[in-house]
Amino acid sequence: MVLDIALQVERLLKQDRLDAVLTRRTDEYVPIPKRTEIANDARATLFVSIHANWCPREEVNGFEIYYAENGREKEGLSAARCIQQSLKRDVQAKDRGVRKRSYAVLSRTKCPSVLVEVGYLSNAREMSLLSEPAYRRKVAGAIARGIIAYTRGTR
Repeated sequence: MVLDIALQVERLLKQDRLDAVLTRRTDEYVPIPKRTEIANDARATLFVSIHANWCPREEVNGFEIYYAENGREKEGLSAARCIQQSLKRDVQAKDRGVRKRSYAVLSRTKCPSVLVEVGYLSNAREMSLLSEPAYRRKVAGAIARGIIAYTRGTR
């Protein structure tokens, strides 16, 4: 599901003439150090990691965005807020907010970094939504528009 979203985000960014480098193109696990190495080697200006969340409490739902504690917090927060606003506007899901975290996948990058949790697979409704291609297109579009807003300085 998240790979499909990431591939769509890449396509949308390229349509807007923005370069995008993915850490994977197939359904395979890429270790965290390799992900950050790919971003750093590409001299990325923004690192966006897309995930689906899980919680033992099935009623928990919504999207949330984390930004890195890596010396680029101001830019990371700005990017996170752009994506948050786009998701709030375009996707009918609970906004669980933006939070700063020192996740390794974020803090090891040399650029502003965000992690987008697109929903909870442990929530039956969100699992069903994320299973639908049309919903994933909506989520991908919102993430791409948030990234574009950030890169264009329309924060």
